[in-house]
Amino acid sequence: MGEVFASIASQQLPLSELIVILDACTDNSRQVAESWKAKIPMVIFERNVRNVSSNFNFGLAKATYDLIVFFGSHWAVPPSFTLELATRYLEGGWEIVSYSTGLWILSKATVRKYGLLHPFGHAEEHEYIHRIRSRGGRILELGGDPRSPNHRYAPVKRVYGTRRRRAYTRDLVYGMMMAQIYRTYGTLSRYTKPPPRKRIVTSLIKYAIVDWRIFSYFLGYAFSRYIYRPSFLTIAKPNAATLDRFGPGQYARRLEL
Repeated sequence: MGEVFASIASQQLPLSELIVILDACTDNSRQVAESWKAKIPMVIFERNVRNVSSNFNFGLAKATYDLIVFFGSHWAVPPSFTLELATRYLEGGWEIVSYSTGLWILSKATVRKYGLLHPFGHAEEHEYIHRIRSRGGRILELGGDPRSPNHRYAPVKRVYGTRRRRAYTRDLVYGMMMAQIYRTYGTLSRYTKPPPRKRIVTSLIKYAIVDWRIFSYFLGYAFSRYIYRPSFLTIAKPNAATLDRFGPGQYARRLEL
């Protein structure tokens, strides 16, 4: 995590405020964050909800300023990160400018218009992007992820990964959720188009040998799209009742995002 904070401190466009949310952390994350307080103006919150969407929405509610940049706990960003996001956003007309998946700039006006993140906790960034596009909103994707097909900006760097067993499970559920997102919103992103059936079959065969994490994703996708559609994966419009089950709904209403 120290490398993440170092990348934030090196930004060409400094931050006015950094909100750090430590969710069910059992390591020395608090101490690492505290050690950077002299270089970065930050506020630290500790929670125990184990839900990315809830923490995303919680941070929105606690933010002092209207224009908000989202960092990731496992991504070290280049020094030009905030400057590139702010420059392109201020050109006008965008609801979100995305440097990479989940590494965004947006305003509270966007949240008021399109709602909070869905609380299902997997692929929530993709669902939010698709939701905004389905309602006519404009998203600018800069392609800062080195995996993007045409990235033109300095790429972000993953500083640590997920334990293998947990990664397999996460990618399985992630694939199931992506099938539900495509079914709900259709093909709306040039980077995340639904794979055709032939590609799914060939990918299952190929990655069963080469990469079990990608195999897990396609297995979950194929299962949810063609075999069984679990009701708990149904994507519905987030409302106060569903959000309150996971925490963020109360903050949105109380602070009137």
